[in-house]
Amino acid sequence: MGAEHNTVDPDLVETPYNKNKLHMDIDSMKGIIEKGIKQGELVDDTPVNALANALVDIIYGEMLCWDMSGGAYSFEKRTKEFCNLFLLVMIQPYISKKQKTGGTNNE
Repeated sequence: MGAEHNTVDPDLVETPYNKNKLHMDIDSMKGIIEKGIKQGELVDDTPVNALANALVDIIYGEMLCWDMSGGAYSFEKRTKEFCNLFLLVMIQPYISKKQKTGGTNNE
């Protein structure tokens, strides 16, 4: 049996930056969602934590599939496919009425 390649073992991560990367990515995603709320693009009761975690889960899952396939799984293609088919479905309930009707925040 050949050498095993463990792609998700946190004990193999050597730098503090990389050990905290997941938390930084979740915080970055939260920041994007919070900016959407602040700019009136998303409603105030948008579930920031749940959406941020779900989106990061999806991105990390895609990265894992890409890594486990030796790069054969197209990370770019799958991400575009997700955004085109499913992202709007996930955020649609939280898009502000102004955004849905084409209004602007300057009205």
